[in-house]
Amino acid sequence: MSKKILFCTSKTIPYNAGGGKNAYNFAKFLSNENQNITLLTLNENLYLSRKTVIDSLHVYRIPYFHRNIILKLLSLTVVIPGYLYYVLKNDIIFIFGRMFVFEFLIFFGWLFKKKVIFRSSMFGDDDIKTLITKHSTLQAIRKKNLGLITLYFSLTPAFSKSYVSVFHTDYKIFESPRELIPVFFIR
Repeated sequence: MSKKILFCTSKTIPYNAGGGKNAYNFAKFLSNENQNITLLTLNENLYLSRKTVIDSLHVYRIPYFHRNIILKLLSLTVVIPGYLYYVLKNDIIFIFGRMFVFEFLIFFGWLFKKKVIFRSSMFGDDDIKTLITKHSTLQAIRKKNLGLITLYFSLTPAFSKSYVSVFHTDYKIFESPRELIPVFFIR
């Protein structure tokens, strides 16, 4: 029986987001290989439908409102339970880049003994070192949380170096350009 894999990204098609396109293409590839794939994304201001099927790939969108801090806080009441629901339904959680409170995806994955893969999408924005040092008040919490991942999918040596500069080890790193896929991990 194949494992259920959850791909998580902040935006995917029809938006023109690089990480979201990569998540979609990877999920679509695995879906075509008869893997059980779900793509989860955020539905900013309810512009898109909650659930769609694009080329036989199921895409689910959790409502998220970002116009001001109050709406962001209210979004937590939907986003966090949504993350929990999808984490519980899947065996592997594959997070493509930084998304709204992605730390909960990592924590829930760790808590319920799921494999959690994190893949940064843009150096200087969501590489490990930048994620941890970006908000000085959250450094210790974010470092502890990112330390819970099962595997860090690094696209280049620069991403790997960023990870090693924080965690001082490379045993959780899978370094590969976008074209190569760690299919061995899902079997």
